[in-house]
Amino acid sequence: MPAPPRNKVYGINQPFVNVFPFPLFKNAAPTSNDKCFEVGQLWIYKNGDARVAYIYGGVDSNNDGVWTLSSSSAGNLATLSADSGTASPVAENILISGGSNITTSASGNDVAVALNSSVAVTDVTGGNLKIYVNRIESTNSNGNVILYPNGTGSVVIQGQTANTVATYGTSGALQGIGPLTNGQLLIGSTGNQPVAANLTSTGGSVTISNTAGGINLEASGSSGGTSWSVVTATTASITNGQGLLCNNATGVTVTLPASCAVGDTFTVVAMGGSGTSFTLAVSTGQSIRFGNTFTTTSTGELRSTSLGDVCEVVCSVADTAFIVTRVIGNLTVT
Repeated sequence: MPAPPRNKVYGINQPFVNVFPFPLFKNAAPTSNDKCFEVGQLWIYKNGDARVAYIYGGVDSNNDGVWTLSSSSAGNLATLSADSGTASPVAENILISGGSNITTSASGNDVAVALNSSVAVTDVTGGNLKIYVNRIESTNSNGNVILYPNGTGSVVIQGQTANTVATYGTSGALQGIGPLTNGQLLIGSTGNQPVAANLTSTGGSVTISNTAGGINLEASGSSGGTSWSVVTATTASITNGQGLLCNNATGVTVTLPASCAVGDTFTVVAMGGSGTSFTLAVSTGQSIRFGNTFTTTSTGELRSTSLGDVCEVVCSVADTAFIVTRVIGNLTVT
């Protein structure tokens, strides 16, 4: 950009005197390409109603024009207001200082305000919600909730029953079910809160044993198959689903258990020994029906007559009555 012409006036004792150029009024700020000016040239940037003044300082080592911002018609910063109070410059400086957990730093035209990586929390109370260093409390007419670490990294909800299972109720309210007893499970109920209950077998086809932290299921009656074993002693007891191969030279007396469930099944076989290889005896209060014949209650028995005889009985009335369901050979009923 060419330099503006110098103005000359008549001086005393000399015909013409150079007059410093008048300020330039421009609609844009100067750039480094604007450099053909007298040092000290004033450039006024008209930005709407605002006026910004620049002073020309010559060229730098790169032959670029250097302009220095002088002032703005908006005025210099006079005060800095905070949420509480106002700061005024001292020696044209306003200090932005840090405080608890906050640090500040400045470089060039940038001031950075930073929160410390490790913040020391103090109690904040007021209203229903209260935040303490070691717990959070919410207290109102609907009840109190207090959350605090128990020292092992978990969070404790005060007022809850130990060993209950947490569920969500109406509107997300946290509530507990239990404590649960041995073998209990949480069982769903459509549209309702789950319930704590034990497994059951309505038909008695499954025997359920509940233990602390465990549930054992066993098939009842003959549905589980027969477990066979050889007996060489003169006496033996028998359990549900068991089959005994009687192999004693003088015979084996097998006694039915005093406690039986409907459907319990027992089988004895004359494997070896005398013709009366097995005797199936009843316990007190029991009897066995063989066709239309009954053993004597409490003292009766069924006896094999030949090797290879087989007798299977099933409990028809819990603990007391049995019926022969399968037989091979001829049995003696007493």
